[in-house]
Amino acid sequence: HPDLGVRVYRTAAGLRVLVTGAAAPPSSDRARELLTELNSDPLYVELCATHDSYRARLTPKPFRVGERALAVSWPFADDAALAAYEAWVAEYDGRASGHAVCRLVSASGPVPGPDEQRLVALHDARCRVAERLPLA
Repeated sequence: HPDLGVRVYRTAAGLRVLVTGAAAPPSSDRARELLTELNSDPLYVELCATHDSYRARLTPKPFRVGERALAVSWPFADDAALAAYEAWVAEYDGRASGHAVCRLVSASGPVPGPDEQRLVALHDARCRVAERLPLA
């Protein structure tokens, strides 16, 4: 697909591929075809189609930074549950602050349009792509 832009990132557990220029809504047949060609996780493909949203984790998974799973669920039952949640978030944020989610390996193809450039820039900033931090 020489008409598409492709950015490949290294993650803690493999690779992430960001495709630009496809004009393929997440629930479209075109999106399913491209994701399948990329050998994407079938569950990821289904989630994209079901929720009509491409999903990419922008923060480290808790277990990758040594954080336990969140023990309370939303909606919070009481003030104690809210306090437990806030304490967990503070601890997680502290542990996650020293990690990046992915690192850019390569970028090829046409330069994305302005809207996609903003999305790529947001992704890269939130994932801390340019920072030399351990991946988590």
